[in-house]
Amino acid sequence: MKTVEIREFTVRNSGGNPIQVVICHDGRFPEIESMRMVAGDNPEGETVFLINNRGRIELQTLEADGREGIWGNGTVAAFKALLEENLIKAGEDYVAHIGSEQTTIKVEKKFVSMTMPRARVMSTVSNRESVELIFKSLGIPYEAVSFMPACGCFRNLEPMVVTAGMPVLVVPVNGKDMLEKISPDMPLVSEICKGLKCAGIYAFAFETVDIGTMAHCRGFYPLLGVDESAASASAVAALSFYLNGFGLFPQGREALYFQKTSDGNESQITAFIKGKGASMEILIGGEASIKI
Repeated sequence: MKTVEIREFTVRNSGGNPIQVVICHDGRFPEIESMRMVAGDNPEGETVFLINNRGRIELQTLEADGREGIWGNGTVAAFKALLEENLIKAGEDYVAHIGSEQTTIKVEKKFVSMTMPRARVMSTVSNRESVELIFKSLGIPYEAVSFMPACGCFRNLEPMVVTAGMPVLVVPVNGKDMLEKISPDMPLVSEICKGLKCAGIYAFAFETVDIGTMAHCRGFYPLLGVDESAASASAVAALSFYLNGFGLFPQGREALYFQKTSDGNESQITAFIKGKGASMEILIGGEASIKI
């Protein structure tokens, strides 16, 4: 086995999502207990195990406590490691098998992107009392986030449970300053997520200072044992689908998201939407750096 340490969704040797990639050269995964022991040695982030079985690339991600990792989070890091080890070529497309799912990977010299599972809205939270409870769980007051569509009348953005590989509760927050003030009540967040049958809360704010940036985001996943995530590929895909439904992220456009934790760890994740309706595809990607 060969281990490569990657910081995903960043170009620096800091920030981003720390991933340990284990390349299994014999074409099969180790026994699960051995994988859990290896993953336990990386308390900072997830560990991705990968095999190349006669051209079939398979990935399996584990958290440090041995639980299965968030869908797709380590995929960019895995292919960055393969590229670094000269096991794949830049400019080529590949297929990665993640459990029972598979995704197309586009590999460039610096940038790796993946096609996410088909997105859909699972539920909408419209009841004012329920919405206020969500904001209470985040430790901030509820303030409506409105926009003006082509019809010329203001419309509020409502929290929705959206899945693109993993269901998350997408929550619009009124401004970047308010987003940074979030101090979640994790037991209450857990209770809300259990009731809505989602993995966590993904809060976002439109207020940005960089041209081309879509939003700033924060993700909380207590049901997965992750209080706050530095990068959430499936949540960015879910948010992109959510915004597309309001006409705020049209297909054919690329957008950049910044995801930051309370301790200052920041990731940059790029999304691209192509096609529409049943043929819509959402690609999520970014750069990654080899940990020095």
